[in-house]
Amino acid sequence: MKFTFKRDKKETGLRGVGYPYASVRIKLGGKEVGCIAAPSWQTTDRMWRIRFSVKATLTPENPSDWKWVTLKFKDLTEKACRKFVLDNAEAICKLNLHELDS
Repeated sequence: MKFTFKRDKKETGLRGVGYPYASVRIKLGGKEVGCIAAPSWQTTDRMWRIRFSVKATLTPENPSDWKWVTLKFKDLTEKACRKFVLDNAEAICKLNLHELDS
């Protein structure tokens, strides 16, 4: 299967000042499995980050059956993050990915 990407709508108004870029949803087989998180007013390094939802074991600390995993790779451009996901698709698919409700 191949990863596809869908850009979220850009924020408007005063919220658009703090969140100037739209994040990107990562899909596998039409189901959302992750995102490329855009930099915002809270990020100090202005880097784009890649996050995937993976299945997790239920514990008292984690009552949900999934959790977010942020990859160590980060870059100044969304395009580089997309390329990283596509280039490493085989290794990423080996993660126990969890499909998010869209």
